[in-house]
Amino acid sequence: MTCVRVGLVALLVAAAFPAQAIPVFARKYGTSCQTCHTVYPKLTPFGEAFRRNGFRFPGTDSDYWKQDSITLQAKTAKSEGSTLVAIPPLSFGANGNAIVHPDNTASAAIADNSARFSLRDVLGEAHVWTGGSLSDKTTYFGEVTFSSDGTVDVEHLQVYFNDLLGPQHAVNLRVGRGFNTISSFGPHSSYIGDTRGVSLAVAGLQGGTPSWNVLDHYNGVEATGVVGGRLDYAVGLNAGMGASLRNSENVYAHTGFKIGGMRLDGEGASGTSADRPWEETAFTLEGFAYHAFGSVDFAGTDDTGAPATLRFDNTTNGAGGGLRAQWGSLELNSGVYFEHHTRVVPDFASGNASSADAIAH
Repeated sequence: MTCVRVGLVALLVAAAFPAQAIPVFARKYGTSCQTCHTVYPKLTPFGEAFRRNGFRFPGTDSDYWKQDSITLQAKTAKSEGSTLVAIPPLSFGANGNAIVHPDNTASAAIADNSARFSLRDVLGEAHVWTGGSLSDKTTYFGEVTFSSDGTVDVEHLQVYFNDLLGPQHAVNLRVGRGFNTISSFGPHSSYIGDTRGVSLAVAGLQGGTPSWNVLDHYNGVEATGVVGGRLDYAVGLNAGMGASLRNSENVYAHTGFKIGGMRLDGEGASGTSADRPWEETAFTLEGFAYHAFGSVDFAGTDDTGAPATLRFDNTTNGAGGGLRAQWGSLELNSGVYFEHHTRVVPDFASGNASSADAIAH
């Protein structure tokens, strides 16, 4: 059986503007994608700091803006003011694939209606990204994905309220739909995908839908920050997948510490090679914990045989940690977590609960 899959990727921006073919943030700062990215989707150390700072450059962010902006509110002693860029902050992208079957009698081709080729996913997804600053301390980022099956998904839409208390970068608030910060490594810290840890379904029920997954995006609120340039933390609450009315009790916390390399907030000396900015020598340790509650209803019968709705409840508590060792271009990432489930199974005779443990690395 021979099957050839051809992938198509496109990144487009509005051609009417001089800053053609570079995304929103690159246009904003008049720089290239390589400032933050190495082999996509992996971020450079500076790119990770930029994301962690709420998509802001170290120091005073507005000092680095290159685009013309419109002043909505002037700066005063009591207000930091508000601005919008003059050019709409939008980028567009698409991806897809085409499948060719050299032998249309092979099993894969037969499963594909004995076709020689398939173009149904030649445009698999289209993306619209937006991001920018409302002021030096208030930023936003969003992404909407349009799939070939007609579904539309708001994958990310958050407002970042930065530098709320104490030193710069110490206390920030993220509100909206986005990733949960369970790890110091990313997102976009991997050469192989948009992942930053073990793909872990939290509060997964027997036969039911998980409450949430540490690698996905949900509505929620998160307090996060960097202290002393080397320690980062996050505490958050998310609404979960919405599988039932009773699965929004999802809280999590994370902390990490980095030794060597660029500071987590990107301030001060770079800590990376001038001609190879993706390289650094550093060691990062992290830990995290979470609590979740989920439930799902099933049609069944009670102990008398009468039709009844059976509710399976599940409380999950988990904890884990990880390490990241970097030496130039060589990098090692490893992690482990432990998870305890308490499942309350409908048992009209005894009302028994069951528990289960899971461990992974």
